[in-house]
Amino acid sequence: NKPSLVVTDLKIGLPIDQNQNQIEINERQQPPSTTINVKNPAIVENEYQSTYLPKSQVGIAKSMIPINMSAATYGALDKVVDSIINGNWNDADGNKIDNIDDWVASRLEYTREDLGKFFSPEQVDAIALGIYNHDNGRGIINADQTGQGKGRFVAAMMRFAKIEGSMPVFATYKPELFTDIYRDISEIGSLDHFQHPFTFNNTDIRKFDNPNEVLFPKLKSIEHKNAIESGHLPENTDLVLITYSQLAKAADKSQKVRAFAHLVASRNATLFLDESHLAAGESLTGENVRTAVEDAQAVIYSSATPLKQVKHYGVYSRVFPKSVDIEKLPETLQKGGEALQEAISTAMAEDGVLVRRERDFSQVTFATLEPNEEQEIQIRETADQIAHVLSMMA
Repeated sequence: NKPSLVVTDLKIGLPIDQNQNQIEINERQQPPSTTINVKNPAIVENEYQSTYLPKSQVGIAKSMIPINMSAATYGALDKVVDSIINGNWNDADGNKIDNIDDWVASRLEYTREDLGKFFSPEQVDAIALGIYNHDNGRGIINADQTGQGKGRFVAAMMRFAKIEGSMPVFATYKPELFTDIYRDISEIGSLDHFQHPFTFNNTDIRKFDNPNEVLFPKLKSIEHKNAIESGHLPENTDLVLITYSQLAKAADKSQKVRAFAHLVASRNATLFLDESHLAAGESLTGENVRTAVEDAQAVIYSSATPLKQVKHYGVYSRVFPKSVDIEKLPETLQKGGEALQEAISTAMAEDGVLVRRERDFSQVTFATLEPNEEQEIQIRETADQIAHVLSMMA
């Protein structure tokens, strides 16, 4: 059988001879059919998704939601609305708050107009779930697809943490993303809340609109060293940033790891794990992050692919009820297979601790691409050579 590659709307980098078409599409599936829900014409559905119907009314939603998560997510948002209506929430003028938009605006200290200026309805719904879970001692995973605005959600929850008197601690996988999060902070009108960042990497944070200019310069080396060794950050620090690479050593061999652990445990920290799946798994980084997760006052997770493997669930302990044995959960999920994993995801959405919105997949086509005869020979020869090397190593 010829080896085949399955691609969606992404281009793949096979070499193409300019004199002949070396890639033949031998099978094409039709995109999922799109239908209108007769019970609610506002809902457009395909085989896997339906139109997202937000509780927020700050604008028009433009995303889809996985069908298997829609009812659960709407149920979670209904619980938030019920808690608002039944709670003792009033706006700045003393009027009772009875909707998500006024409640989120109040908790973030925005006007209703600013809320609509800074956020989409999808983002407001996610923020509402994040605040609700914070109030109830739970974390949240924002699993929105790339491009759906997770950055502004994270920035908003940082603003919320600051208002609540918590130290935001932002962890991600490369220093360039420190600039990205500051862009989101600026775009939601919150730059004045975070004027004194401390980076464990001790790197400049550059301007988001001009990367050649520095927004916040790094500390002098001696100042940074003293802060790490003493465990005491500069007094006016209002945001801490770190990359996962700084946590890749055992705590007894790294002053930075010990300083980070002390900071999270002692400063009433809200931990923000960007691309959180990269901090999961069995590694020293994963071990150090899980320790921080347990010690933090609150945890916010952000990843479009948070639960790729069952071994990743350990880092998400803060979204589960305390009755769940997080140590045994991966083994249970492994035995239960995909059906149990999907059921767990749906239950998490129903609890409001997992939210995901997506682009419309109905126009995505699927094609099976096969190499031509010359490429097939080349691939087989390469595979045979690799097999020979591996056999000598065995």
